[in-house]
Amino acid sequence: MSYCRWSTDNFNCDIYAYESDAGYEIHVANNRRRLWYRIFLWLTDKRIPIKLANKIIYYRSQRFDLYFLPNRIKYKLIKLACAGESYTCNLEEFREKMIELRNLGYKFPNYVLGEINYELQEKSNVN
Repeated sequence: MSYCRWSTDNFNCDIYAYESDAGYEIHVANNRRRLWYRIFLWLTDKRIPIKLANKIIYYRSQRFDLYFLPNRIKYKLIKLACAGESYTCNLEEFREKMIELRNLGYKFPNYVLGEINYELQEKSNVN
């Protein structure tokens, strides 16, 4: 199960986090798409109802990438600690590492921590 991917929130997520057989995996991005590209996507889709916006923006951004800007999308390096690193953790370490990454300045959706807390609560209820 994936908690978040780099494409989450219209490519505004710096973390790819998921559960694997080895434990909970965290991959930290080492670059971000440049701001102008995200603003362009928002401006072209601001007339869309909010309920459909995320799906349509995601679809259009994928199509735009593939057909119009395959090698022209610019990225900027993330100059924070832990950029480009990967971690394998148990559930408690996973939560602590995600909080640490958030405090360092990495972006990921708020619901991720909520899901982790929910799993920790379920685990404590079972034991």
